[in-house]
Amino acid sequence: MRLPCLLALATLCGSITLSPAWAGDPAPSAPPAPQPETPSAEPAPPPETPPAETPTIADLAPRSPRQRLCESGDGAACRSLADAFSAAGDYLTAMSYLDRACTLSDSQGCADAASAYLTGNYHGTDCTDLEPCLLIDLDLDKGFTFAQKSCAEQNALGCYLKGFAYENGLGTTQSHLTAVAVWRQNCKKRADGHSCVEMGMDPPMPRLPKEKKPGK
Repeated sequence: MRLPCLLALATLCGSITLSPAWAGDPAPSAPPAPQPETPSAEPAPPPETPPAETPTIADLAPRSPRQRLCESGDGAACRSLADAFSAAGDYLTAMSYLDRACTLSDSQGCADAASAYLTGNYHGTDCTDLEPCLLIDLDLDKGFTFAQKSCAEQNALGCYLKGFAYENGLGTTQSHLTAVAVWRQNCKKRADGHSCVEMGMDPPMPRLPKEKKPGK
């Protein structure tokens, strides 16, 4: 009886398939992905200081007496510098000195600047052989303002240009009557030839000193 029983037990055992030890258990989760290491915060480097600018030869060049006078507030010296730069063809620098001259209440500087801004030509420059003849960028508002300031300081050219601006509506409202009034007064009071020509009048003759009678 034992032998058939053992054979039957062996047959039964042989038909059983053993499962792995983890069968029926939850599947193991995937190992966590490695996290990238966060670099430690480092202080930002200080901003680079730009190198100091090397002074140019122009910065180191000595100032002329005329430049020093202009910088110290002499309007006539500024106007003289403007004429020098204009003669050299540097009209941009010339106008900067004329602007300064007018700021310093040099009436002739104001008049010359007004002429340049209203006409585009530097006062006193022969424009015959120059193409184009506009040497200065027009600035009608500035030109009229400078003409008014020059005329208020009793400058004959400034008053003529003030009338010229009114006559042509340059930087102000056009008014023939105002232009005539300005020119008439300028012709009689300051003997300005340009204003007198506009009025069709001869400039008044200068008064001659009276001759002394003999014995007096």
